[in-house]
Amino acid sequence: MEVWIGLIGALIGGVATYLGARYQAKNQFKILELQENSKISEEKEKANDIIKVFLENEIVLNSNKLMYLKEYLIVGYDAFHASGDIITLQNDLQINEYNSAKYDLLKVNTLSSIMTIELYQSFLLVMRYEGGLLSELSRDEFNFLKSKVKDWEKAIENSYKTSYLVQRFKEVEERNKKQT
Repeated sequence: MEVWIGLIGALIGGVATYLGARYQAKNQFKILELQENSKISEEKEKANDIIKVFLENEIVLNSNKLMYLKEYLIVGYDAFHASGDIITLQNDLQINEYNSAKYDLLKVNTLSSIMTIELYQSFLLVMRYEGGLLSELSRDEFNFLKSKVKDWEKAIENSYKTSYLVQRFKEVEERNKKQT
């Protein structure tokens, strides 16, 4: 009889230990998941801050300089190619801030970081042509630039609507209203 009592006690203790360890493991997993989600959101916010603070002015400046290409790009590749030499503002485009921040953008896989990288790819494509002769663009390069015209327009339009600081002040005001 004493053996059975000891066996039952050991069995109950083993089950309780198992359940307690399982409960603790689940809690630890939830904590790690919350920390990871927090880290990801911080990285996304960092990428957005990089874009807004450091790159927005450069994007708007370059987009403004390239808007003259819109009239050439909307006619189609064959007409574009036949139009003769199209000189770009190759040396006038700026990418200094992008060169400083591009590795930070690559670390964070957000829609805004990818769109920003694509915008800069369009700037770099224009800069790549020696002597600025865009009539030598391939059909794929032409189509890529054509697809970026709307993004250039959006960058210009958004920059005039609200600045980064105005947006940040609004966010702080909204947070303060929620807290009170």
